[in-house]
Amino acid sequence: MTILFEDFSSDEDVYEQTIIKVVMLGQSGSGKTSIVLRFIKDTFTENPKTTVGANFFIRKIVIDKKPLCVRVWDTSGQERFNSLIPLYYRNANIAILVTDIKDNSSLTKIKYWVNEMKETVKQIPIIGIAINKTDQYDETLNSQTLEQIQEYGKSLDAVVLETSAKKW
Repeated sequence: MTILFEDFSSDEDVYEQTIIKVVMLGQSGSGKTSIVLRFIKDTFTENPKTTVGANFFIRKIVIDKKPLCVRVWDTSGQERFNSLIPLYYRNANIAILVTDIKDNSSLTKIKYWVNEMKETVKQIPIIGIAINKTDQYDETLNSQTLEQIQEYGKSLDAVVLETSAKKW
């Protein structure tokens, strides 16, 4: 599989592509925005601004010579916005659940979002779990959390990736 990243030359290009809707879910501070900015702009900011509500990004990619328009909704992790989040994952093709490797309550938070989707939408999107901030991984502190998330991901048939938006 070959993946190329390209910028749109005009707004019309957006309408000629297969559209993939991606929603980023996770707790505040888990690194959702950092992962999105790394994917969209290949940049990293140490302390990005807190997302209020949601941010929207578009990126054109080519996979096996097929152009795709990836529309990414970067949602707020603040609890006060939780009631709005279903608006963003409704009709999503992919939901990426982002968690901070240092957060020992990560599994509980991932399960929360999966249960919310099951209760809210007719068809659950493809689920990916991004275990973020692996550059700060401490085996003595984080190995049990990591194993539990990986096992839960398997039970969902989810793609589970360990990543670091900082050290992409």
